[in-house]
Amino acid sequence: MNFASQPSSQPLHVELKRMVESLANCICATEEPEATLNSLVAQLHREVQVTHRLANRHLNRRQAASV
Repeated sequence: MNFASQPSSQPLHVELKRMVESLANCICATEEPEATLNSLVAQLHREVQVTHRLANRHLNRRQAASV
């Protein structure tokens, strides 16, 4: 899941609330909401791990280049 970051006039907590409400509606509309929620959390965790790993790699390369 890759979204281009766009500046928002809304505070972060308002944007997050809007996204969570949207996800909750989608999850509750499924036949197995608990399984869907578990799958969503697992996917979110994987995305965060990948982003963190890539950010660390980028920082390490910048630090190595500046030495």
